[in-house]
This record gives sequence, structure tokens and C-alpha cells, in this order.
Amino acid sequence: MNRNIFIQQLSFGLILIFLFACNSSTSDDKKVDNEKGQKNTFFDEVDLGAFGSDTKLFLNARFSECGEWGGHEEKMIVFAKSDKEFYLNYQKFKVNCDSIGDYYGTPEFQKLELQKTIKLNQDNKKSISEYIERMAKSKIEERFPGHAGNSFSVVKSDSSLIINVYDSKQYDFESYNKLLMELNLPLISQKKQ
Repeated sequence: MNRNIFIQQLSFGLILIFLFACNSSTSDDKKVDNEKGQKNTFFDEVDLGAFGSDTKLFLNARFSECGEWGGHEEKMIVFAKSDKEFYLNYQKFKVNCDSIGDYYGTPEFQKLELQKTIKLNQDNKKSISEYIERMAKSKIEERFPGHAGNSFSVVKSDSSLIINVYDSKQYDFESYNKLLMELNLPLISQKKQ
């Protein structure tokens, strides 16, 4: 009988040792797990142009500082090059609300004010992904603003992602400005109508 108790206790002890050994991890293991969790899988160079694909991600914003006539536009194009790195082309246009009646609908209405290309780092990619998540949330809460709202869009050129938000929520304006700040681009001041 003593032998059976000894074997049971030994088996139980071995099981406990095995469980603790399997559960323990080094700080290096935890670091690797955290890095895996932080990997941004949205940015895949194959999907965004690195291997000859012409697919791009467009982030556009149109503001309403001229009321129902609209306002200035901003455009961002994200793409990958053959070096498998991601880049962002940024264009900011300006409008003159005082002469809008003369130029509305013509190329002179939107005048290029700033153009810049930046190479995206991991933080920039994370900022863009988080902005896309905020836009998806905003789309769910979108309310039609009448004739004088702001428009924000996220479109992948292969049409696999399309988010277009047209409203007057402060949330969208702040979300866009947060993206600009994180990309070191000039912020937009909100003009009251």
C-alpha cells in the first residue's frame, strides 16, 4: 500500500513540475509575444504596390469652411515601393471662400498649398491603422449634416476597403487632426460658420 501512495505522490509531483515548466516563460519570450501582438498586418507590401501591384490606400478629407460650398481638401496616398517600404504622399489645398462664386467647380477653386512625401515608420503605420479604426466607428455613428458637413474617406484602390463619413461631428475633426499630428503634418484649425 505504501508503494502505491509513493507512486501516486511521485506522479502528482512530476505533473506539477511539468505544468510549471510549460507555464514559465522568459522575459525574451514575453518580448517576442508582445512584438507579434503589435505587428501591423494591415500594411502588407504585396497588397500596397511593392511587387508591381498598383494598389494604393487613399485618405481624403474635405472641410466645410465655406459653408454649403465646401472648403479645402487634403489628400494622402499610401503605397509601397519595390524596396518594400511604405510611403505617404500628402497634398493640402486651399480655397478662397470670398471668390468661391467665380471659381466653384473649376480647377482654380482648389489651389495646391503644400505637397510632401514621407517614408512611413512603424509608428506612422500604427497611426494610420488606428485612424481607419476610428473612421469605421464614426461611420456607424454617422448622421447627415445637411449641406455643410466635413467629409472623410478611406479607400483602397482595389475597392476592398471603402469608408466614407460625411457629418459635422467634432470627433471626426479631432481624429483627423490626431492623424496629422502623429504624421508630423500641419494641423487643421476648425473655422466656425
